[in-house]
Amino acid sequence: MKHPRRTRRSSRPYIVALAAMLGLALAGCTPTDDPGAAPTATAEAPAPDAAQTPEPTPEPEPRGVFDGDCGAAMPEADVAAVIGAGSTLESADGEQIAGGFPLVNTSVREIGGLRCQWRTATAQLRLTLRPAERVAVADTGVTCEDDPAGACDALVTEATTVIGLQAYTGVDTEAVRAAVDTVLAGLRARVTDDGGAILSAQEPAALPSCEAVHGLLASVTPALTAGYPGDAIPTGPIWDAVVASGALQYCGFAGQRDALHVTIQPGPAVPTAAQFPGAEEVPVAGADVAWYGADASGSPVLIAVADPGWISLTLGSGDLALTTAYAEALIAGL
Repeated sequence: MKHPRRTRRSSRPYIVALAAMLGLALAGCTPTDDPGAAPTATAEAPAPDAAQTPEPTPEPEPRGVFDGDCGAAMPEADVAAVIGAGSTLESADGEQIAGGFPLVNTSVREIGGLRCQWRTATAQLRLTLRPAERVAVADTGVTCEDDPAGACDALVTEATTVIGLQAYTGVDTEAVRAAVDTVLAGLRARVTDDGGAILSAQEPAALPSCEAVHGLLASVTPALTAGYPGDAIPTGPIWDAVVASGALQYCGFAGQRDALHVTIQPGPAVPTAAQFPGAEEVPVAGADVAWYGADASGSPVLIAVADPGWISLTLGSGDLALTTAYAEALIAGL
């Protein structure tokens, strides 16, 4: 007997339904590109701790060696040990204009150095300190001469400072040498403790060359020639260092009947009565102020205060009108 065939139910609908359910569940786990969907929140980076941010290191304030104090560099007892007691000090503040030349002490201070002079009735001690960074020199140690008696020079470098010491005493040379050796040892220790000058990061402005100065002066006197006619000109290692550092410019010239010193010196303020006693104010076109008179050595000097500083002129004849014309030509052209 044949049994009726059973109809087999297909499992396909269940599989389709299960797949559909799984598809819905997975769809909830996948990212959406719906622009209306709320953005997923992200954790913000913590703000930096202000205490952990290093402050920039400020530039040190420029200073001169020993802060320009001659007494700190050379105590009175040391001065007396070399040239005797009762000396008087000539420093940048009390320096007088002399010989038609600029205030060298002031210019040394402008480059971070220090220049001091002590005098008695018969002796003199000169100290010059300047940054080795400005102009390096070869050390010579202590050298002395018997003619004139008691003349000793010292030139040494200690740390970042060049030390120059000159003594003129007129007494026993060996005694002066011994005193200079002793004083120099103490000075070197003080220079090391002082730490030396701190120079400005800004380079000094370039001063005009003597050729440029000559060109401007020739507009007043075409016959003026370059070069001072004689040996009465500033020279020496201290002077050379100051000029090389850009602290001043000196030029000498010769005319048909006259000779002329010209110095351009940035830095100094209006001359004080102590620096230029007896001078009087005179009109010079383009100058902030100008003074004319005889300096400490009797030379006629015109000082015009204008950019870039002092313009000093000494004309041998003392012709104020011509000296003024030279000054005005320089001020207009520089």
